[in-house]
Amino acid sequence: MNINEFKEIIKQELTINNDQVIEVVEDSGMGHDGNIVYNYEIRLYTNDHVYCISANVTNQKTYLGCIASERKPRAGENWTRGNDLSDGDLSIETWNNIKNDIIKYELVKLFPKQESKLDIVKGN
Repeated sequence: MNINEFKEIIKQELTINNDQVIEVVEDSGMGHDGNIVYNYEIRLYTNDHVYCISANVTNQKTYLGCIASERKPRAGENWTRGNDLSDGDLSIETWNNIKNDIIKYELVKLFPKQESKLDIVKGN
């Protein structure tokens, strides 16, 4: 996959009712020492997290990766926590791994249902 194909996938998969839901941080290419370098970086925001997804292409290799960060510090801390998510070559497989990691990151733990007195009376 190349950068333009990745951009098209982002456009198709991350468009909600034609609303802007991604922030493009960098979309640039340059030559350096005979090596073509292209960087594409976007950010996705949820209520609690920001996901920074970076795609890089050089003549020799491609890279796609994601970093998840908290949007605000926890009580008593003056930094935001974060984690590296999946990364690898610029491919559909890596992109799917990143999406799956984002979904897992956003899931919240369910606590066991507590029986209420009403459930006991009803025989539930």
